[in-house]
Amino acid sequence: MQNIKILFSIIIIVLSMLNMDAQAVNKKIIVEHFTNSRCGVCANRNPGFYNALNQKPDVLHIAYHPSSPYNNCLFSTQNKTENDARTNFYGLYGGTPTFAINGEVKTANQVQSSGVYTPYENKTSALSVDVVVIPAGADSIKVSVTITAVATHTFNTLTLYVPLAEDTVFYTSPNGEIRHYDVFRKSFTGSNPITFPAPATIGSIYSYSSKLAKNNLWNPDRLYAMAIVQHADKTIVQAEDSPLFDENATSSTDVGSIDNTSFDISPNPGNSLIHIHSKDMDAFYDISFLDLAGTLILKQNVLTGGNSMDISSLKPG
Repeated sequence: MQNIKILFSIIIIVLSMLNMDAQAVNKKIIVEHFTNSRCGVCANRNPGFYNALNQKPDVLHIAYHPSSPYNNCLFSTQNKTENDARTNFYGLYGGTPTFAINGEVKTANQVQSSGVYTPYENKTSALSVDVVVIPAGADSIKVSVTITAVATHTFNTLTLYVPLAEDTVFYTSPNGEIRHYDVFRKSFTGSNPITFPAPATIGSIYSYSSKLAKNNLWNPDRLYAMAIVQHADKTIVQAEDSPLFDENATSSTDVGSIDNTSFDISPNPGNSLIHIHSKDMDAFYDISFLDLAGTLILKQNVLTGGNSMDISSLKPG
């Protein structure tokens, strides 16, 4: 019998682990990379960039392929409009390779060292982001993005960009590169980001969902989505990526009705790491900790079957 992975969203209130203070979450670092498969300079500079990036495994990465300086780049021709649109969003059209780290433009020389990421480390955000991609029928892919206010803030209108990427494409390109990482394929939000009202109060949520048609040029097992939340000046508020697309996954959301005998949380009480284990099936759980006032204080996606969750940021009480 075929196993079906089910995506649940559940809320767990664990009284012994609660505190009454809302806390911001770590702000993710994302580097947006503008390159071209016919660009000799890219072939020369990209290895150093990836060597530095690999020293920062938590940094998110996506690579766009604009139509300039080479309009016959394979990846560019597969989605010229949206590759060019994101490049123009940063005013970078016309030359490759170029980069934007958390919305700030960087040169190819600057990204040869992992130190380029240091100014963006140990920052927090008042918003958390969760992203999931699942099948939408036999021929489409659906994305669901949940943006949650986890601390007080003064945000008003923000922008959201949700690209679909392929984690590795094996292709011997004219410039000699044979592996192309995190290749932008298509945007769920279209050529440009959408605007949305930031969730105003702690625990409030903004949800976005969309779908797009599959393309036989893509390897579905290597697809994933990102959500990039930005200010009008393009600086990053928060970013996140999804687990890899699973063609056998289905989705349901059921808050509060999952039998608490179907999973274990140990130790309880805990003060550092807790372990979450499902007794049912492989499933993605969206674990939210609320205080007694109903305020969201910690949220994290976990895959059951033996996962650890860091709760060291929660105060005893």
